[in-house]
Amino acid sequence: MKKISPRFLMLACATLLSSQSFAAGFYIQEQSVSGLGNAFAGSTVAARDASIIYYNPAGMTYLDGRHGNVAVHFLAPISDVDDKGSDAPLALPNGEDSDNPYDISPVPNLHYSHQFNDNWWGGVAVTAPFGLSNEYDDGWFGRYAHSHQN
Repeated sequence: MKKISPRFLMLACATLLSSQSFAAGFYIQEQSVSGLGNAFAGSTVAARDASIIYYNPAGMTYLDGRHGNVAVHFLAPISDVDDKGSDAPLALPNGEDSDNPYDISPVPNLHYSHQFNDNWWGGVAVTAPFGLSNEYDDGWFGRYAHSHQN
């Protein structure tokens, strides 16, 4: 009987327990407090803290011991949608301009890395890289708009 190597077993467990989520929405760059303070310059190469796990997981090997950070960013986009001369088809009523369709959105992130020994590191990141939503007023001028290809 062939013996299963511990390395293979750890790799298999890590693969089975890891997951990636896909979502539609606007990309949210704000995944790290230290990154935000540096305008995200060098986020993929500078191992400032455990948030390197989001940008480049291999970077956690430059962190000694245990590191963690937790943050919530509040995004408040502002938009003004003005009707510049649209016409509603089939005698439907034209709409009016829309106020800001965005609400303040919290963007949480948590990162933790742990050095087990000189050769093994582990980490976890919980982030929300896509999100935000918009909601227009019921009577806004674009409510009858649709896209089509000719």
